[in-house]
Amino acid sequence: HARKVSFVNFNPVCSDLIGSASFDNSVQVWNMLKSETISKCNLAEYPTSMGWNNNGSLIACTSKDKHIYVFDPRANNIIVKVKGHDSPKTMKMTWIDENKIISTGFNKSNTREMKLWDIRKVKEDLTIESCLQTHTIDHQSSIPTPYFDKDIKMLYIFGRGEGNTHYYDLG
Repeated sequence: HARKVSFVNFNPVCSDLIGSASFDNSVQVWNMLKSETISKCNLAEYPTSMGWNNNGSLIACTSKDKHIYVFDPRANNIIVKVKGHDSPKTMKMTWIDENKIISTGFNKSNTREMKLWDIRKVKEDLTIESCLQTHTIDHQSSIPTPYFDKDIKMLYIFGRGEGNTHYYDLG
């Protein structure tokens, strides 16, 4: 990368692959054994979160331009580009299975919310018509960060400096 790296995640299936996101507005997949880039995805703005899906075939990231990108490193192209939340505040995301993403962010009135997306419902222009579900979290001001525990199917959402954690059973 040409600028600061903000995220590094190991592939959940292949131990030799890592994904990295940087302030040079790119996401790259690296072969750690050969120290080389396998594929690269350029974004419009810098990424604010990044993660592999459960089977390690796709990388999703949110960006400062209020979009969620899903990148296929094998084909080296973006397969989904959808507008996430309405507020210019930072969005975060996590995978909940091979095809579904939970994003957290803010709506127009700065209320924290989460949205469920299914990447199988992609139109020809690489967008998704609408999210499957939107849920209002609360009216706090910190950026909501999601964490999904795939073993017990629990979604945890927390914010920096908060004294509480929201949790949802997705089983």
